[in-house]
Amino acid sequence: MNMDPQHWCLPVYDGRVHPTVKFHYFATEKSLCGRHQHDIDFYETSMQDCEISFSSDEVCKQCLKRFLNLEKSLP
Repeated sequence: MNMDPQHWCLPVYDGRVHPTVKFHYFATEKSLCGRHQHDIDFYETSMQDCEISFSSDEVCKQCLKRFLNLEKSLP
């Protein structure tokens, strides 16, 4: 895994993004925290698409924690 901004996406509910939602890490159609699911190929809500630089204040704390733990376990 890498910190690729294309994988940090805003989850979409009923075709909309909630104004206070944080970015979640989607390697598949389910976020690492397990709370969100959406078609990452259909919705263009990634940090890269939104032209936002990575900031730990803007991301889900559970996704970030799991992402960092997974990255540590890689050789």
